[in-house]
Amino acid sequence: MFKFLLMLLCILQPLAWSSETMLPAVKVAMSDDHSIIVERILYEGLKRSGYQMIAQATGMRTAIADVNYGDAAILPTQTDGWDIKYPNLIKIPVPIEHVEFTVYARSEDQYKISQWSDMAGLKVGYRWQNEYVANNVNRTNAAKLVTVNERAELWTSLINFKADVIIMPRISHFEYRIPKGVKRVSIIERHPVYTYVNNRHAHLAPLLENAYKEMVADGTMESIRNAVIQPKDKRIILHINSYDTQNNWELKQMESVRKNLEANMGIDYRSFNLNSYEFNNQANFNTAIINMIRATFIMYQADLIITSGNKALEFVLNNYYLLFPHAHVLFYGVREFKEASLHGLEDYVTGVAETTSLYETASEMLRLYPNTRRIFILSDNIDKTESLDLPVELVFSKGDSFAEILKSIRNFGSETLVLVESYLDPNMQKQIADVSVNPVFCLSTSCMGYGPLGGLVSSTNAQSRIIASMAVNLLDGASPANIPVILDSKNLNQWQFDYRTIKRFNLKANKLPKGHVIINDSLHLWESNPFEFRLMLITTTLLLLIICGLTVFSIRYNRMARTMEQNSKAKTAFLAQMSHEIRTPMNAIIGMSELALRKDKSNIVRNEIVSIKHACANLLSIIKDILDLAKIESGKYEITHKEYEQSEDNHDFTIKFNAPNARILVVDDIETNLKVAEGLLLPYEIHVDTALSGQAAIDAIENCPYDLVFMDHMMPEMDGIEATKIIREHGHKLPIIALTANAVSGTREMFLDNGFDDFLSKPVDISKMNSILEKWIPKEKQEKAKESSSSKRNASEINLQTLKVFYKDGMSRIEKIKQCLETEDYALYTIYVHALKSASANVGAMEISKLAEVLEMAGKNEDIEFIESNTELFLTKLRIYLGHINTSLEEKQEKKPMNTKALVKLKDALTALTPDDINIIDQSVRELQGVAQAEGILQNVLVGNYDDAVAEIDRILQFQMID
Repeated sequence: MFKFLLMLLCILQPLAWSSETMLPAVKVAMSDDHSIIVERILYEGLKRSGYQMIAQATGMRTAIADVNYGDAAILPTQTDGWDIKYPNLIKIPVPIEHVEFTVYARSEDQYKISQWSDMAGLKVGYRWQNEYVANNVNRTNAAKLVTVNERAELWTSLINFKADVIIMPRISHFEYRIPKGVKRVSIIERHPVYTYVNNRHAHLAPLLENAYKEMVADGTMESIRNAVIQPKDKRIILHINSYDTQNNWELKQMESVRKNLEANMGIDYRSFNLNSYEFNNQANFNTAIINMIRATFIMYQADLIITSGNKALEFVLNNYYLLFPHAHVLFYGVREFKEASLHGLEDYVTGVAETTSLYETASEMLRLYPNTRRIFILSDNIDKTESLDLPVELVFSKGDSFAEILKSIRNFGSETLVLVESYLDPNMQKQIADVSVNPVFCLSTSCMGYGPLGGLVSSTNAQSRIIASMAVNLLDGASPANIPVILDSKNLNQWQFDYRTIKRFNLKANKLPKGHVIINDSLHLWESNPFEFRLMLITTTLLLLIICGLTVFSIRYNRMARTMEQNSKAKTAFLAQMSHEIRTPMNAIIGMSELALRKDKSNIVRNEIVSIKHACANLLSIIKDILDLAKIESGKYEITHKEYEQSEDNHDFTIKFNAPNARILVVDDIETNLKVAEGLLLPYEIHVDTALSGQAAIDAIENCPYDLVFMDHMMPEMDGIEATKIIREHGHKLPIIALTANAVSGTREMFLDNGFDDFLSKPVDISKMNSILEKWIPKEKQEKAKESSSSKRNASEINLQTLKVFYKDGMSRIEKIKQCLETEDYALYTIYVHALKSASANVGAMEISKLAEVLEMAGKNEDIEFIESNTELFLTKLRIYLGHINTSLEEKQEKKPMNTKALVKLKDALTALTPDDINIIDQSVRELQGVAQAEGILQNVLVGNYDDAVAEIDRILQFQMID
């Protein structure tokens, strides 16, 4: 047991925070059209002045208003004289950058433009600094504005006569390559960028002025302007991708690129996903992403930008001037690539264009299904596919709507095959595969695992090796201009087929083309849901450590309590606190497991989740035994004789009734718990409302006839008991069920005495919840469950939504805590940090949770000096965690190359297993954490299956010898 706990301790890696003293923060209002170079200069200037920068990019008008009214402290702008127009602003006279407004025209056109008014009567195209350009052009009262959404369209609008001239503001140290047929007419304005400070922060003005002068003198200003990369231990690669986060195959392709790079050199590899949930619901998608990149990468210049997918390349090209000036860009996974899309950036960008093998795949389809008379092709490139020389009829989608396409495929007979060339989202691909009577073929790795059989698609390993080789050359100093784009990559394609679809259509592997690869033949939980698996693993490990600590504490406490007359009260308080603290995080684990089991999964994944639930049930049993032991020792345990009953397995529980006409209110001050409750109630088809406080529950009940209320016990301002009392005083007789993690002897009776009708403990047992629903929901509103009545809600989606809720709550709590300090309301302060303690633990932010717990204790003890000394540190760490939550999730999935030496050391230590080998095991496990191939080994070590771990090590070492 001691060895096992030592290994648990080395596997658990708590969130590490920098010990560096945090600087006071200053808010900067940026125009979203300003280059990141301006931000980097401001960042360095504030750092030298003893401050850290918090920047938010918005429109210039909003930025000016924010600084003028004091909502932000600093504003950088190329417009001079704001200090005259807005007396609240102070101008720092040292310029930090220059912006030039350059006019371009077609080579054959003879325009003489030296000022804005010279463009009268012309069609003017523009993209950046929109408000400034529009205001100046509109003053002529004659020019027509042509606004474009993409950088490439700006040049195209000129070449195609949609615009007579175009205006491009640029930083003075950056040059575009002008496309053929275009000339530069003039620079109509060249403005220095100045810094303005709100007069409330007047002390910053002389500090920044001196810092800027120092930066000019020592060359720092010029280095930042020219994006000079400073020497560092590792070179930085920023990988921007646009992969579907649910597509494991695409993620493996990205991982393959990184592994090939890491095999060549030591690098700091950062990834950034444009399809992150943080952006999908944003009203202004582009601005949201730009703000995140500004905030995340302000501190350094990447040595290389890698993009994967069309969306990622388009984003980088459109925002190159703003976010990545002078950076080298390497792309792959881009279909239908056209060199013209690089207008002006040919010297900075290269890569591999993905070309499909439509003819080869179609020919193989006819070999496998010789009776085929027709191939229906979903293609974005009709001109290309119409020239195919195949002995069957070709039918093209021709831009039909997806509903029309599905209708057509549903009516096809066995003589028609479907071939997907276009990029479609996973849901569309699954629908097509479900309605087709024959296997669906495709030309993209994005389809693999979503229903289609497969085809001749791009090879992950071959393409990643070429990308890695090009990246090495670029990092070694080569220019993208000297590395031509690979326009035809058909020779990199490989036959790939999906195992599940092969089984569905009873295809024989020996009939497939030679050299084919079969994927998804065994998908484990840690592959299909890596985040959920690691979250459950870390949380379960924490709980084991808590239990061990609880055992030691309980023994020591009992020794002390024998000498205390207050033994009974102290023991009861101790039991209640321990029960609450342990059962609350257990609720999240068991609840998420239950939701995950309701999703359609393979037997392998389902069995693994069931194992997690069983492990959690065993933990609860251990917790109960420890608490009961403590009660026996204190003389407060009542022994009753009861016939032993076998418990039901929750995962086998069948929902026997629905209540679509019933309405339930769930009350809890932590939104994480509300999300879990909503998911558990989803299969019953009940209408569920939620409330975050006792008062909100009272108001809701006054305005709506509920059939049942689940009421949390411990809440700020008004707890569940007080809220229930008021509800009863108002004459409401509806059933109210107490929901609490404080499940000790006498709890049920206490709730019944205070107006509750029943009691449900956390973590929620689905069978017990079912019994309560069946008992208290009116019988006339219950109906027999439909055969198809089961939850289809994705557990991964619920987890991500929970993190999103935590982000929102965390940001609001920061402001509320600051207000409490200003008003010296330390009672309310204590409530807010208490809420952050439990919410942080639910999302795995244990360091923040521990800090919140310490501050909560200080609040209860009225230790004002401690609160005032440590709150800012706590809030700063919370801000960092919230601001980087997306990056943190991606970094959790990053993996390292195999460390063979650590593998051999671990095998020898596990085989000998002497006391001296414990340290070797600890060290080896640390070195192997994050290694993709070692995940199975670490899982076996974690649960004590040492023989299986050794066998897995032998298998990996054998394959490495063959390679």
